[in-house]
Amino acid sequence: EEEKKMEQQEEMKNISEFFHDRCVSLRIFMEVSNSKDDDSVKDVQGEGQAFIIKIGREAFMVTVKHNFCSETNNDSEYEKCDKIYANFPGVSKSYKVHLKDGLLGWDADAHEDTFEPTGWKYGNELVKIPLGERLVNKVKLFQAVSPTFRIEKDMEVGIMAHSNKGLLAESIQKQMQKIEGEEYEAQKGDIFITVGRITCVGAEHIEYDANTVHGFSGAPVFLLSGGLENIKVIAVHAGHSNKTEKNFGFLISPEIKTTANETCLIS
Repeated sequence: EEEKKMEQQEEMKNISEFFHDRCVSLRIFMEVSNSKDDDSVKDVQGEGQAFIIKIGREAFMVTVKHNFCSETNNDSEYEKCDKIYANFPGVSKSYKVHLKDGLLGWDADAHEDTFEPTGWKYGNELVKIPLGERLVNKVKLFQAVSPTFRIEKDMEVGIMAHSNKGLLAESIQKQMQKIEGEEYEAQKGDIFITVGRITCVGAEHIEYDANTVHGFSGAPVFLLSGGLENIKVIAVHAGHSNKTEKNFGFLISPEIKTTANETCLIS
């Protein structure tokens, strides 16, 4: 019994280190006011997620657009992102995120594009930021699923979030009592993993019943099968559908084959 317990502890340690080496915590500095025109602002910090992955021959930091946007939050306050820093595993310095296509000034309230068939107000918000060679040499990479792999309903998936500054950890602790039938695993005090199954497969996104909280946006969605050496990322977590009451993520590569034969409606 003691030997089995030690084996389980060693396995959890290996899982923790595997994800800890490949995930990025985004530290988001926001200016919050009562409206866009209100000059009185308060400074607020939040966390988002990103991850490092090899797709084909290139390496990217992958996340979602709304980690960089300005929008009205659930309390009817206006949030404007000021600065965003990426904390890479094993790298002592934080990198300020600079995006070429204007995403730091991307206004979600003014973003009218719809992503069919989901209707998600942000559109398809997958962001892939190429990594320079010097940074790639310092980090470890997730692997993407093969373009020939077919994603199907009921496949088991996991979502991993990294809380570098503890803000996500605080949010999870507040939410844990509200969630039934789900346990969050935390190792090293900053790694959180939740699991579930794919409930719907769309042409460019999937839905799943794994639970998340605010701060998981941009986290990797990966297949659970065959040990750490076979863990492959299939999507980036984006949000929660009020219509289906399911979480969803966008496929990291348009070449991934799906068995989409039904309409997934995200709203």
